[in-house]
Amino acid sequence: MSKRNVSSKDFILLASILIGGIVASLFTLFFIDNQYNATAEFNVHTEESVDPGIYEAIIKSDKVVTKLKEQENITLPVQKLKEKITVTYNEDSDTLKVSVSLDNRRDSILITESLAQIATDEIETFVQGSTVEYVTAPDDGVVEDKSHKVKLIYVIVGLIIGYFVGTLIDTFQKPCVGKRKSAESDYTVLGSIPKY
Repeated sequence: MSKRNVSSKDFILLASILIGGIVASLFTLFFIDNQYNATAEFNVHTEESVDPGIYEAIIKSDKVVTKLKEQENITLPVQKLKEKITVTYNEDSDTLKVSVSLDNRRDSILITESLAQIATDEIETFVQGSTVEYVTAPDDGVVEDKSHKVKLIYVIVGLIIGYFVGTLIDTFQKPCVGKRKSAESDYTVLGSIPKY
């Protein structure tokens, strides 16, 4: 294999990897929205044992989500807004975490704060003998941007696809190069071969 063929192969691979990475980056830039996840945390104290699933049922109930939607003038349908709400409960520490994932950092914080206030009232009303105490309110310093991981995965997939495309291009070019070499050999021909 000559030096020219090796550099040609390297150039094709490098170019296709770069093009794959650029296309994937542009795709994530224009089509993947940022998703900010703000979280509020509270301690829930109850006199009796309560099924942990009840907290999620209360917080994601139509009553609570509709009240949140009206209070914050949210244009999302109730069902879509429910999908953006995450509720986790740690039984060992009686800690309840409520988070809202939205494409705007500030909105995520404000809506999580409002949801936490509404949820506190609803839990204390619905669960007899319960008290809810705020531990951590959502703030700008702890908002997690969940979209970076997704975007990074898309870019890596774009680079890998670019590598495979470059390998395929190189593979399909090899037979053409091989045919040309056999026709241009340094052998002396002593006669002609008739074609039938």
